[in-house]
Amino acid sequence: MTVSPKLATGDGTMGFWKALAKVFLDTRHQRCLVHKTANVLAARPKSIQPKVKSELREIWLSGGRDSVNKAFNGMLAKYSDKYPAAMKKLT
Repeated sequence: MTVSPKLATGDGTMGFWKALAKVFLDTRHQRCLVHKTANVLAARPKSIQPKVKSELREIWLSGGRDSVNKAFNGMLAKYSDKYPAAMKKLT
């Protein structure tokens, strides 16, 4: 490939981002939202997973950086004290 991809999406597999950075210097990184969601939900009680999944979906589908940041920061404020491990997976 002679042209670097503009964006690469990955699940955080060890070595992927490091290898990508060596080969495609200008490619931006983005974590896979399916894997990110699964990781966050796995760190929460099953009883609140549907609600959290819905809130995560709102973040992922927010229109524009300001909306995303507002929803993201709201989720951190809402859950960080009670579920710090889950919020660490989000950040």
